[in-house]
Amino acid sequence: MKINLIELMPIQQEVNDVVIKRLGRKVSIDEYILAFNVELFEYFNAIGTWKWWKQSHKQDREKILDELADCFAFFLSVLLRSDEVMEERGKNKMSKTAEREVEDTLNLLLKDQERDNIDTTKLINSWITMIACDHETEDNVFTTQRFSVAIFLATQLFENITWSEITEAYKQKSKVNIDRQNGGY
Repeated sequence: MKINLIELMPIQQEVNDVVIKRLGRKVSIDEYILAFNVELFEYFNAIGTWKWWKQSHKQDREKILDELADCFAFFLSVLLRSDEVMEERGKNKMSKTAEREVEDTLNLLLKDQERDNIDTTKLINSWITMIACDHETEDNVFTTQRFSVAIFLATQLFENITWSEITEAYKQKSKVNIDRQNGGY
């Protein structure tokens, strides 16, 4: 598959310039990476096939394309910001390398799909799981840290939510989830 990220970068640069002007500051690479990751998980959510507990998911082609477009925008933004930083350091730009890596990876995935000839949904779910878990299955430290940060944000920084409120919300949601399963969710 032949792709051309470089030709699309001026479009994203224009969008980024508008955002930077409104913000009054540059956006960091970390901010772009965070935005990309959030959008990536929203994209996975739109695909929905990985939700083994939910049988009623309906895929919406327009929603999937919209979420993928958001991923694309922040991916290009990461490349643009990386190129700026590399240029400041007198090093080669990363965007051309990234374009080649994306193309090579896509071609490899296409070959794997053709060779393995397995169920498309199963293949999609395995790739989503591989990307989303990022080796967490080998060591649950990352999951524990992420959960701890989520609790800390709620209890200390966000709205001073108490632990008992969190556990009560969990208990209520558990009942909802049981009802959903019994109702064919």
